[in-house]
Amino acid sequence: MRIYGITDIGKARSINQDSYAVEVLEDAETGILLVCDGMGGVKGGEIASSIAVRTIMDSLRVKLKPKMSRQNIKNALEDAIKQANSNIVSRALEEHELLGMGTTCVCAIVCDNNITLANVGDSRAYVIENEKLRQVTEDHSLVNDMVKAGEISPQEALMHPKKNIITRALGVDEDIEIDYFNVDVKDDMYVILCSDGLTNEVSDIEICYEVVNSITEKDACEALKDIANKRGGHDNITIVVAAF
Repeated sequence: MRIYGITDIGKARSINQDSYAVEVLEDAETGILLVCDGMGGVKGGEIASSIAVRTIMDSLRVKLKPKMSRQNIKNALEDAIKQANSNIVSRALEEHELLGMGTTCVCAIVCDNNITLANVGDSRAYVIENEKLRQVTEDHSLVNDMVKAGEISPQEALMHPKKNIITRALGVDEDIEIDYFNVDVKDDMYVILCSDGLTNEVSDIEICYEVVNSITEKDACEALKDIANKRGGHDNITIVVAAF
């Protein structure tokens, strides 16, 4: 397992509201990948995403153990995300200028040839197998709801003026709904987590090509970041790639 992550402010924003973490725990068999994309106010999004990353990582470092069952890993991940949500809500209540801040969250835990994924919001997790990319997570966004309802096409969603409106986020409500997925690890598989600063600028086909054809995971992340910036870099760009 090789993991690399990168975040970039992009070309249009004055502050980077994305946060991420990658870590292989001391047992050398458990890996954590995490991407959070903050929202709200000048600094609110940055604070929300950083609280989420810090809380989730601190919790998982304590709760994850070697050879845990899938259910126990899911429980540990759920506890960590719910604690992050609670911490963001509490911070906003303490500092009223931060009211309305929130963050997406997509997290992957690799343990014992299994990947447990969780997401809230529109930051994505992809898997590449046999040089074919598929999106594992589902965007919690207004335009995705419109696509599922048949109101607009997937192509129309790409340019829709409300494409950045998300329907779930950490820090908005005391209760949070989380989606979970399980993926079996296979040889030559890749897992990609990213914020929408990448996917709004770079197509799935391009993401797959750069990850598969780059020499290292760092090269893949750098190449994808550069493409997003050359196309305007309209948002912060965060990418994490794991190779197996």
